[in-house]
Amino acid sequence: MGKHKEMKKLLIIFGILDIITLIKSFGYWNRLIERFEVSWLDSLSILFYFSLVISVIWLFKNKSKGLTIYYFQFPFRIGLAIFSFGFLMPMSRLFENHGFGLQVLSIVCLILEISRLIASIIIHRKMRIID
Repeated sequence: MGKHKEMKKLLIIFGILDIITLIKSFGYWNRLIERFEVSWLDSLSILFYFSLVISVIWLFKNKSKGLTIYYFQFPFRIGLAIFSFGFLMPMSRLFENHGFGLQVLSIVCLILEISRLIASIIIHRKMRIID
């Protein structure tokens, strides 16, 4: 029973990470509104953020559907560089060479995103066994 509670806590943590991602996207929405035009890349981003809202709801309800949506989001997260751990990027200012700091933190965020994918797969498999 303890492992089931741990899995539920991880789902909530994943949901919180996605809320942080949504909060950090407000600048994107402001720029999009100011331009009054939507490119195909913007369309993909809008779909991604909409799916993010849905996955947050399901992750907070401890539903495996939230993990399923994450699998579809993953390529967009990598392609659009919208990482769950993207809130770490401002730390690049701590580096003497800001550009190098961005490169290092981008790699760190990529590794963390892949780790989240692996953890999601493990949790999803365990949820199927328990439920």
